[in-house]
Amino acid sequence: IQHKIARAKKKSESSAANGSSPLADQGQSSKSISELSKAGGDESHFADYSFTKGQKYILIDAGGGTVDIAFHEILGDFGVKECHHPSGGPWGSCYIDDQFIKLLLELFK
Repeated sequence: IQHKIARAKKKSESSAANGSSPLADQGQSSKSISELSKAGGDESHFADYSFTKGQKYILIDAGGGTVDIAFHEILGDFGVKECHHPSGGPWGSCYIDDQFIKLLLELFK
């Protein structure tokens, strides 16, 4: 991740030297790359990656309450195909917290 943050900073500095701001285009001109990366919101490294037709990817949305998983194939510029029916369940981080508390309560009865 550090190399991606460094690349985003370098890209930002290059744009600033040219008088443009990649953050201004995103409506975030009040935040710097370093502020976004510290807050976990710097996703500018994804801009350098593009999918090609036939590539497949797994999308995992791991939230507090649930984890959802989808498997897609790229069909073209704006098309994706579902390779497998999405699935998921109540495996989010709040359930891990609950089980950890139960374990502590059991250990320290």
